[in-house]
Amino acid sequence: MTWWMPMAPELPRTEAEALRVREQYATGPAGRQRQMALATQAAAMSEPDGRPALLFRNEPWANGAVWSLNPNPHLPASPNGATVHWNDAIKDQLYGPTAKARLDGEYLDSLEGYVTADLNFRREHFRYSTVPLTFAPDSRQPALFKGLAIYEFTRWISEDVHRLGGLMFANSVPYRFSFLVPWLDAMGTETDWLSGGSYRAVSDSQACLWRTLAGGKPYLLLMNTDYNRFTPDLVERYFQRCLFYGFFPSMFSHNASENPYWQNPTWYNRDRALFKRYIPLVKQVAEAGWQPLTGAVCDNPQIFIERFGPTTNGVTFLTFLNDTAKPQAGRVRLVRRDAGVPDQPVVTELLSGSRVAPSDGGWPVSLAPGATAVLRFEAGPRFVGVEAGPNRALHLTIETPAGLAQVLEFSTNLRDWLTLETNSPGQSPYSITLAQREDSGAHFFRLRW
Repeated sequence: MTWWMPMAPELPRTEAEALRVREQYATGPAGRQRQMALATQAAAMSEPDGRPALLFRNEPWANGAVWSLNPNPHLPASPNGATVHWNDAIKDQLYGPTAKARLDGEYLDSLEGYVTADLNFRREHFRYSTVPLTFAPDSRQPALFKGLAIYEFTRWISEDVHRLGGLMFANSVPYRFSFLVPWLDAMGTETDWLSGGSYRAVSDSQACLWRTLAGGKPYLLLMNTDYNRFTPDLVERYFQRCLFYGFFPSMFSHNASENPYWQNPTWYNRDRALFKRYIPLVKQVAEAGWQPLTGAVCDNPQIFIERFGPTTNGVTFLTFLNDTAKPQAGRVRLVRRDAGVPDQPVVTELLSGSRVAPSDGGWPVSLAPGATAVLRFEAGPRFVGVEAGPNRALHLTIETPAGLAQVLEFSTNLRDWLTLETNSPGQSPYSITLAQREDSGAHFFRLRW
């Protein structure tokens, strides 16, 4: 959607100079800049008066002119604003038989085009558009809307990448253009929660927009901030909030370019324990699949709830967030039978690893300011296999929440029960072998916890 064209610092930042530099690139030696210059000649967007949609920026990653480009892959020029990035030669290089490695898919950066002009008035582009025209609200001149042109490109490349068996991942989405989401398999954005020197997390409304539109797809955040000041206590608050929404958290650079976090061992070793603690929890929650209806309510409206699951194994997670500056406590109860929670579930708080016993028809939740809690709901121990062994021994296979203390009991009449074993298995499923019993008749077994 843009070409960040480098210009020497001493050159004037004028349209005429930008056109001259572009021509130099277009007639210069073969390479990426020449390809981009040629594509820009065909795909550059126009202002209402016919001048190129152009601005000048000095950023860590580029100093020069920023051209707004129409990414329509159907423009007749070769290369155009789409095929300069994705064409048969690139596909063969990356996915063909001589490719150096098998890629998982393609990444689209800054997909919503934050510096790209909103409207394109270049009339020669109109006939090739597969999306509707719109008009400028002031002059009422017909134009192509940036968002729909991006949709045109995203759908085109997504369908091709999916045909290759790849995935599509995009950055800085969704904000304005929710209609891009169906063509993407994973999404994320860059953010700064320490802007201005004070910690301020993204709003719940913005996070809910990302979570809702992404649905069950992965959503990822990159923290762009001053990591010397983004100390471990703030990193943990960041990770906890991401856990609530099922977002995968990470870090990039203070200015989205220089001195990246992952090239500074002081920072990533400082936070290593937090990554090791929280990323597996986020993975558990996110892979269960976000659901729009929680099926649960809390008697304290200051405590937010999200639901993930049930998984194929019948596990459901409820996440809780205290978005206030004061401690909050409440009791959560289930209000829908379709929430995926089994009857008499075993409930575990993931961060502490402690079991949570039901009380007054619900489960207690206590949260420090800005903190998150996660309750894991799953079925209790159950027999999943019975097998007779040599000498009339009996092998029982049991699925259970790991670490749950449970008692195996035996009866011949379903009235009088005898304790056989007490276990707190560290893995599931596990097996118990029982020796032959002398008594004859029916034998009954049950698990109690």
